[in-house]
Amino acid sequence: ALKEAFTNLLIHGFRHYDRQLRNDILVIATLVAQNPGAPMIETGFSKQLILFATFDEVKSHSPLVKGLKLTSCYEDFELKKLLLNMLTVLAKDLCSVQLLHEGKVILALFNYLKPNEKGGALGMSAAQYEELQLLAIATLATMAPLLIEDYMLCQGNTRLLLFLEWCVSNDPFFTQGNSFHGTGGRGTKLAQMRFSLKVLNPVVSLGDDAVNVDLCDQGAIHQLLGILKFTTTNYKDSALVMEIQSDILLILSTLCESNIHRKELFGWEGVDTLIPFMKIDDKNFYSGLGHNRLLFCALDCLWCCVMSCTILEDYFLEKEGLFTLLDLLLLNQKNVCNLILGILVEFCDNPKTVSHINVWRGKKDQTAANLLINLWRQEEEEMGVKHDKAGRIVDTKKPLVGQF
Repeated sequence: ALKEAFTNLLIHGFRHYDRQLRNDILVIATLVAQNPGAPMIETGFSKQLILFATFDEVKSHSPLVKGLKLTSCYEDFELKKLLLNMLTVLAKDLCSVQLLHEGKVILALFNYLKPNEKGGALGMSAAQYEELQLLAIATLATMAPLLIEDYMLCQGNTRLLLFLEWCVSNDPFFTQGNSFHGTGGRGTKLAQMRFSLKVLNPVVSLGDDAVNVDLCDQGAIHQLLGILKFTTTNYKDSALVMEIQSDILLILSTLCESNIHRKELFGWEGVDTLIPFMKIDDKNFYSGLGHNRLLFCALDCLWCCVMSCTILEDYFLEKEGLFTLLDLLLLNQKNVCNLILGILVEFCDNPKTVSHINVWRGKKDQTAANLLINLWRQEEEEMGVKHDKAGRIVDTKKPLVGQF
């Protein structure tokens, strides 16, 4: 009944009331589709909704959309947003993936991944088009990992890298930042950059060799490092900027982990770019802007992109990177201490590391040895490890079991 009512109103409804009712039915259908037991595929409703969501961008010979046109009125704009949202809901049911493939959803969504586009045939305002563009890219972030073959056929990596290149270019572009997805990006291309990276991150995380090799062959590592430097130089710290930087570091970590050649591509430029992200004021740890996550991503990037590559390890030591790690350890932030200690252990395989550890000094001329002993004692105290009067551990069979 919902299918027939919606289709009839979409094709034959021309009054303002018809359009409103049509959109209301689609909202109800979206809520129904979130129920795993809803027969959306069996009734053919899913297939029709995919068709209606993409007919503007992908040519179709279906009689349902023959002569169908959306206008520039507000209700039709809302309909387009609701249809894009429905695609995300349908994608949660893996049985819908084949329908999304047949409907060429990836190709339709990539239609919005173009720089400086205007409202186009729909006659939308710049603010409306921007809202639709960001929603389409956010939808692509859900679709691309599910339809990775379609993504590659559409040259997804190339399109994303070109779009990201535009995001850091000097092309004049004045975003409105009025929509939910545009929050924090008014007057910049940061929102477009953010959601493009949201697409790239899950695609890279699939670990598909063909996808990641293609990405690296196109110079993605160098380009991502350039974007990191661009955001640091041109924007003040904000939740949006740090989210972008964190995502880039995660993408670099995934690309470079266990691949010496890509670590070499990360190179000295990568080390120079990475070290400043590890120099954080302890007052910013709980600022709410994302400094914590950014630091964690930077440490993860150090582990994946620098460790096991002797040339980069040596350069990191030359740039006093190890001193930066020990300075961080001195802050005694529990959420990153284990990661820092793990990195230090790995670094100790490098014969040049010990001399750097011995040279380092903290507050009041504290040595690295003293710092590590203090950390050990704090851990023992928290675990409730028992000692005798001489300071010896009482339980020699299970010395670290402690008590709670």
